[in-house]
Amino acid sequence: HAMDWQEAIPLEIPAKDRLEREMEKALRPISFDISEQGRECKMGDYSTFSEFNSAVVQFGYLGYFSAAFAVAPLLAWLYNINEVRIDAGKLIHYCKRPRVVHVKGVRVWVDALRFIAYTGMMINILMLGLSSYSLRHLLSHE
Repeated sequence: HAMDWQEAIPLEIPAKDRLEREMEKALRPISFDISEQGRECKMGDYSTFSEFNSAVVQFGYLGYFSAAFAVAPLLAWLYNINEVRIDAGKLIHYCKRPRVVHVKGVRVWVDALRFIAYTGMMINILMLGLSSYSLRHLLSHE
């Protein structure tokens, strides 16, 4: 039993089906899974606190122990050159764009750095003074 060609091909697609097919075609290229915004949305947050914290800790180690290990500033400088590149890659490839949050300033960090600078100066003076032979000779009663 052969079908007539007019029965095999519908002459008219209902308007509702036609609209749904057009919508599917139009929306198919838009996918947040492959777009830049979709990938960035799934990334982790960027924390400026940890960046400031690691810089202050490094400054503390340099301020307190640079007299005992004179190569430390050079090593810290080399580390910071690499850290800038690593942080740039982290910002570009692994973290969301940082949100802009207006604050009054970084007063707490400045106070911490000032405290480390003053106490580090005193510690280094004491370390060098107590370990040098000149001070021992000056203070001896011979």
